[in-house]
Amino acid sequence: MIKPISPEEAKPIRPDIPPCIIEVTNKLICQKLSGKSAKILQDEILKEACAGMDNPAAFREQIFANKWLDIEETYRKVGWKVTYDKPAYCETYEAYFIFEKP
Repeated sequence: MIKPISPEEAKPIRPDIPPCIIEVTNKLICQKLSGKSAKILQDEILKEACAGMDNPAAFREQIFANKWLDIEETYRKVGWKVTYDKPAYCETYEAYFIFEKP
């Protein structure tokens, strides 16, 4: 008999984040690490990840469609404190991640 899924069992199903996104993010963390934290603009990750692609615009769309920038939990699992912030509809700053050492 099939039962409803509990809140504890419910987990989003997402494809694996491509290695190029992790590689670019790792590189940017190392470049921007100052003391215990690194602030990385979302567009920096996108620009570098799309740079070598045959069709950068299509790859960018694919990144968003597949939620490949939902990297927070991946980095939290290895010990980073990760914060993501993006502007609300009435704000104009750029979306960014902050990676902090514990």
